[in-house]
Amino acid sequence: MGFPGKRFLVVSLCLCLGIGSVGGALAAAAEPVNFKQLLPLVTVKLPGWEMEGDPRGSTMKNPGFTFSEVEATYKQGDKTLVIRIMDNPQAAMAFMAMGYAQGMVMESTEETIKGVKISDCPGIETFRPKEKEAKIDLITANRFMVTMEGQGFDNAEELKNLLQHVDLAKLAELAK
Repeated sequence: MGFPGKRFLVVSLCLCLGIGSVGGALAAAAEPVNFKQLLPLVTVKLPGWEMEGDPRGSTMKNPGFTFSEVEATYKQGDKTLVIRIMDNPQAAMAFMAMGYAQGMVMESTEETIKGVKISDCPGIETFRPKEKEAKIDLITANRFMVTMEGQGFDNAEELKNLLQHVDLAKLAELAK
């Protein structure tokens, strides 16, 4: 049996990926931003961090389901950080659900999940203290999911600070 917060995240993710009938039907004519335009947004200067390898990305276009995704991995000592941006024009309904999570807080013996708002972007913060895993998912322009996921963190606050290096305003401009 899963926790209510986990079920919420799984349902949201399915809708974000267009698996839900509503998510796939919305904005069918919208095209994702090509991954080449998104790559510079994950290739950021993070003080004290080094990029591991090259950033990666792809764009997939299929009738009724299109998306682009980019990611870059960074290291700082024993810490690992992944910055990922996904553009899914069909995911507007799922992303609206993330907005409703703003007042949500779910605490268990394994994790804490709560709604957050960073730079006017709604999202969900997850922290698993035993694993030292932190994750923040933010929604920008009702179509981009920005994920920052870290290993080796004592809390999610450092992720919030590192998120300031991702140009969310420029990302929103790409949606126009």
